[in-house]
Amino acid sequence: MVRFRRNEHPNAAGALARAPNPPGAAVIGNRIYAAWGVGDDGVMTIIDRNKLLPPSLGGTWSGDPDKPAEAELIGPASPTVGYYLMSPDQGGHTSMPVFGVKPPSIQIYNEFQTRDIVLLASEATADGENGRCNEAPHWSFIVDVSVENSMTSPPGTRVEHDPYHGPMGLSTMSVDPRSGEKYARGNYCGRGARFGVHSSEENFRNPLYGKLTALAYFNGGIRIWDIREPQAPREVAFYVPESNALTATDGYMTNNVEIDNRGYIYIVDRNGAGMDILELTGCAKQVVDKNHVCNDLGNNNAASNNGN
Repeated sequence: MVRFRRNEHPNAAGALARAPNPPGAAVIGNRIYAAWGVGDDGVMTIIDRNKLLPPSLGGTWSGDPDKPAEAELIGPASPTVGYYLMSPDQGGHTSMPVFGVKPPSIQIYNEFQTRDIVLLASEATADGENGRCNEAPHWSFIVDVSVENSMTSPPGTRVEHDPYHGPMGLSTMSVDPRSGEKYARGNYCGRGARFGVHSSEENFRNPLYGKLTALAYFNGGIRIWDIREPQAPREVAFYVPESNALTATDGYMTNNVEIDNRGYIYIVDRNGAGMDILELTGCAKQVVDKNHVCNDLGNNNAASNNGN
């Protein structure tokens, strides 16, 4: 069990946002959010960990792993608690759950004041070509998983025709490639390497958790988003690295990002440029330290009236 517990949520025994009372198996530590599809036809599956694992690993599943019955794959007796289907042009690369979010703007409402969300990233898979991004744009999404399915009827919901009716898309964390044009390393679609999202951080114990998230955006560098209002996230900081002598000829691509327990941000390049260690400054740091609200940088929407 060491492997499963090493990165377990610090509140693993806590109830999910819409769990019954008592929660039974509907606790944080008994959920897996699995992203599938990478660059297209994405699916995120919500899995009951106890029903998935065999007794030797602390679970209850005792079927034939090579010949599972249909009831062991889908339905109320299966490990599949819920799922979320993405658009065919978006994939499921990285899924990072954030539990117990209390958006300030909805605390005046009498229901659904607390939300469980998942940060669900697709993956850009094509290098730029002839000054253009050579595929559909790839984004990261905030998915509300507070209602996992409609097999039962907790307060505020009801049993639906589709038993897996539940998870919903709240918002998109997108970066407009035109927004970088005013920066030296901002011609994202024209640089030759990939532009678009790849992954998010995955450390439950980092001090940004529940407030800010970090997304690796390939040649768009690292983008920091305020997710305290998950239906309306704001981009509050970014950093685009530089190529060096070891970088491949098609340019740098920020591939992975992690945040340690002190709040330092580690980003790794896919094309040989190495690793950068970053820290937040300015208003973004004040979000963590003092719960400040920052203006949206506007880098996710570069539209203008061209002076008209």
